[in-house]
Amino acid sequence: MKVLSRRIIYKGIFCLLAGAALGLICSFMASIAMINWDGFWGSSIMWGVIYNRILIGFVVFGVSFINPFKKMQIKPWQRGFIVGCLVSIDLSIWFLMIDHPKILYLFFSSMIIGGVYGVIIDHYSSKYFGHRHQLVKYSAE
Repeated sequence: MKVLSRRIIYKGIFCLLAGAALGLICSFMASIAMINWDGFWGSSIMWGVIYNRILIGFVVFGVSFINPFKKMQIKPWQRGFIVGCLVSIDLSIWFLMIDHPKILYLFFSSMIIGGVYGVIIDHYSSKYFGHRHQLVKYSAE
């Protein structure tokens, strides 16, 4: 019976916790950007932001382990930016549906910040817990 190495489990936990922490930071920044909009804390948009950033951590972990970019020589920061932007598309579109004067700012900043958060999560998880080939080597031992 194969057992996952502790490095793989720790990397997954790190990615999820980093996504949650960055989600709280992003929610705080979004509440500052929406100065005149009451009721941000506890709203569905706040929870959507936090969920989206946790999802970035989850997808970064999965992509760093499975690696769908096999034919391209892609670095972790590039992979993190692509994943962060792709996962943030739904949140950015959701921001287009609200009535707020800074709607385009929220749309583009959500997408770009999602990419930056993907870079942060992928870089540090790869740095501290290893890349795909290192994780497979440790799980085989």
